[in-house]
Amino acid sequence: MEKVQLKGLRLGVYSVLAASLVAIGSGVRVLGGVNNAHPFMLWLLTALAIMFVILVVFDSAYHAITKTDVPCIHCGKDQRMRSFRVVAECPHCGK
Repeated sequence: MEKVQLKGLRLGVYSVLAASLVAIGSGVRVLGGVNNAHPFMLWLLTALAIMFVILVVFDSAYHAITKTDVPCIHCGKDQRMRSFRVVAECPHCGK
């Protein structure tokens, strides 16, 4: 149960950050680019982008160290990460 809640929380955080980046980036573009945007918008855009990158790196490093929670891109089932090599096929769906 806890694993499902953490996956949902992670997905929610990434979704909110991505939507915020898109919204603020669109606002900067509407205002005429970075030369015409308010400095607070640029600061917020930069801070959110840095936070997003840090979360992705931390999440990837955590799952690489614990060797768990690597979803298949085709079926979405979790598989254990063995190394940073390319896996030929998923043990669940065979793709």
